[in-house]
Amino acid sequence: MLNIQTKLPESLINDLSEKAKTHDVAENKIIEKALSLYLDQLGRAE
Repeated sequence: MLNIQTKLPESLINDLSEKAKTHDVAENKIIEKALSLYLDQLGRAE
């Protein structure tokens, strides 16, 4: 598995952390699912 470093706004990181705690899901799993859905939508738009 590849590690990726990125710069995201602090507010987005805080929202991510809050949602991860609320739903008892790892932050990376939320990012993985969101990115997968986003890329799928981009593919459909082409």
